[in-house]
Amino acid sequence: MSVPPVHFAAPIRGTHLHGLAWGSGPPILFLHGFPDCAEAFVPLMEALSDTHHCIGLDQRGHGASDLAVEPGSCSLDRLADDIAATCDWLGLACVDLVGHDWGGLVAWRFAERYPHRTGRMVLFNAPHPWCLQTALSADPDQQARSAYVDVLRAPETAGLLEALGFEGQWARFCGHGNETFRDTHRAALRAAWGRPGAWPSMLRWYQDNPFRPGCPPPGGPPAPVMAPVRIIWGESDPLLAPSSLAGQDRVLRDWQVVRVPDGGHSVFREQPARAARLVRGHLDPLQQT
Repeated sequence: MSVPPVHFAAPIRGTHLHGLAWGSGPPILFLHGFPDCAEAFVPLMEALSDTHHCIGLDQRGHGASDLAVEPGSCSLDRLADDIAATCDWLGLACVDLVGHDWGGLVAWRFAERYPHRTGRMVLFNAPHPWCLQTALSADPDQQARSAYVDVLRAPETAGLLEALGFEGQWARFCGHGNETFRDTHRAALRAAWGRPGAWPSMLRWYQDNPFRPGCPPPGGPPAPVMAPVRIIWGESDPLLAPSSLAGQDRVLRDWQVVRVPDGGHSVFREQPARAARLVRGHLDPLQQT
């Protein structure tokens, strides 16, 4: 794309969050997963920027945003409040949300806490937190797929990941299956992961939240999410079992699942053109697909 993105650093809630944006029109906020950054969504943002104001945010502790130092600073409630404060700073009363992985969990929590500010939602392989916690508490298949979570929560893991160096970190987290990465995305991750304290900061997402194998059942469902939701579900995802989608009808009111049988954990990286069509079709009611 010939027009470069606009970069910003939003001073909110005691930290600075880095972001980048393209285009004009109805705003879409893109929320990445672990251990990623806003660059993950650049191809999708470029594809949609002809009709939308596309904003990618490096969430707390990730990318070029400030590190997350304090215990508890990366709870889902805190991360959702970060999104609200960033929207305030950008002057956005209401936004559509596109999220992946942990970014999807943050989007769900934002929709629960700020329903009047939530437009339409598209989630890539990000089940509702209540459904995920239910599966983690009871389903052996999901527990087995999430065994890595206990490793990431261990206090020694940050040091072990730092010792791998960038190429070892890349092999561990990126480029699996049919995923594609631009050179600029790889460069952004190299810079982010190489910062002193980056890995302890990013791993707070796992340490500050309850999602782990054998976690306690979540109790009754929370208040339902009223926003229209499209879940794009790669059925070949090795990290999420089918059970993590069970119960969506108890927590959602206007929703659909688009299943991608040959898709993995990151359909937007594996099939970017299809992902752009599916996102646009849900966010623009005149182009429903």
